[in-house]
Amino acid sequence: MAMGPVDIAVFTVILSISAFIGVYYAYKDRRSSTMDSYFLGGRSMNSIVIGISLMVSYSSASSFISEPAEVYIVGTEYIWRAISGFLAFIPITVYFVPAFRRVNAVSRYEYLELRFNKDLRNITAFLGVVTALFYAGLVIFATATTLRTVVDISITWCIIITAGFCIFYTTLGGVKAVIWTDAAQFLIMIAGLLAIFIKGMMVVGGFQNLNLALIKGGRNTFTRFDYGVLTRVSPLARIFGGFMSSMARYGTSQQSIQRYQSCSTTSQARRASSVNMITGTLVGLALTAIGLVCYALYQSCDPIASDDIAAIDQLIPYTALNLFDGIPGITGLYFAAIASAALSTVSSAINSTAINVVEDFLCSYWKRLRKSQSLKVTVGKISVAVLGFVSMAIAIMASYSSSNIFQLAFTVTSITLGPLTGLFILGFFIPKTNAKGATLAFVISVAFGVFMFVGHEFLKETYQDVILPTYTYGCLHDDITQATNVTASSELFTTSSQGLEHSAIQNLYNLNFNLHGLILMLGTIIIGYPLSLVTGPADPAMSDPKLFIPIVDNKRLPTHVRKFFRFGVPEQDECDIRSQISTIMVEDKM
Repeated sequence: MAMGPVDIAVFTVILSISAFIGVYYAYKDRRSSTMDSYFLGGRSMNSIVIGISLMVSYSSASSFISEPAEVYIVGTEYIWRAISGFLAFIPITVYFVPAFRRVNAVSRYEYLELRFNKDLRNITAFLGVVTALFYAGLVIFATATTLRTVVDISITWCIIITAGFCIFYTTLGGVKAVIWTDAAQFLIMIAGLLAIFIKGMMVVGGFQNLNLALIKGGRNTFTRFDYGVLTRVSPLARIFGGFMSSMARYGTSQQSIQRYQSCSTTSQARRASSVNMITGTLVGLALTAIGLVCYALYQSCDPIASDDIAAIDQLIPYTALNLFDGIPGITGLYFAAIASAALSTVSSAINSTAINVVEDFLCSYWKRLRKSQSLKVTVGKISVAVLGFVSMAIAIMASYSSSNIFQLAFTVTSITLGPLTGLFILGFFIPKTNAKGATLAFVISVAFGVFMFVGHEFLKETYQDVILPTYTYGCLHDDITQATNVTASSELFTTSSQGLEHSAIQNLYNLNFNLHGLILMLGTIIIGYPLSLVTGPADPAMSDPKLFIPIVDNKRLPTHVRKFFRFGVPEQDECDIRSQISTIMVEDKM
């Protein structure tokens, strides 16, 4: 089954909008040659558009494809991810946004140098760049896999076309092209989500039939906290893992910092964060709803078990082709929505990562580059293009992997996201943390993350794992509507390795992958603080107030209360007075 001429036309027109925006901003800003203009939009971007762009940056094609597929596997417990993500915006808006705005850093790793040292900045920046490229490569691969189902070309050519298109408009137009393209792609994404949900609900027969299907198939797992954390179905893992993941992505990631610095004021940046929170939660709930609709559609004829598709990641493209067969243009719209989500993620990743390449590495060793804004922009554009091609190569390599895209992307990015978030928490909230303690904690946590990843992917033994049932007895029906009316058993079953005693290491390998990032974040904090105390804690009295976040800092509170929550760090006024006294003493000696 493939797209018809009308679908191809719709698909082409929609994607051409992205290219047009890139060319438009390249022409409009052709006389502007500063880093602020190319990478930060002149620090005057609209906060609502920034918030939408930030949300779209992480609502990638892998989200459109793999999140509903994950819901198909785990049921309603996935709703907890949207809820925990919503709650994560409380610390993001209250603490992280104003903290990074105070530092006024283009690169998030600049804060780590100011707070700790240059070596830690280099280590974290290198791993951050590698992770961003890997994630972008997976997103390109996910998109190409989807397009491969409707176009008669190889997966490699799908990857090359997708990545090449993205590299073109991102390199030309800079962050303005990325952000405004994201806004346009958001509308396309919403239209695609609504199309598949509405049509799917029409076929299922309404909410009552949907709920009946979920009950019969054991998909009402929202309150199944008894499943623990060693199973794929785990509300607990989804809550805590989702909270950490959202806090890391939208509070401390390079894409987020770039967006917040693109706003004119801190209040505008906070507004952008709030817009991101609202739109992200709505999209998350929409993807969950589509996954539940998919289960209702195939409750008696699982497409994997019936060999209609080879892997769970093909579920959504397969469903879209079935639902919209015979409706010209709608299939093209939905696949354009998936491609738009991918383009927004990849463009944001390579644009923001280019900042790290220029600011964190090249400027350190290239004296002329530090002094020339126009040269920085030129090198930045070249970096964007190079990073895009590297992501393309990673996508081609990923095409030879058989792992689930959602799980693979989530697990690998957690290896650096978790420890990095832990570092920022140590730096912002615990003033006694020193460079040695922070660096050792980060290295240990990353190494442990690699250990967990290898064990989870290649060495674990699956046991006592809750598996929600799928059936094929309705596959004799050719019509999808008939298949949804066949009843199914609600019995759950487990797989277990009877008679085997599993070690603590095997329990660790079997831990739900949503918890990996949280464990690594907490590990960085728990290891970093004691190591700092042992190696000689930093003196809070000598700390720069701009680099510290008081847990409570309300001006209406008594002075002694506010002082207690500053843990010995002076207020900015005290620091300014101390600096003035020091200057006067130096002048007197002269």
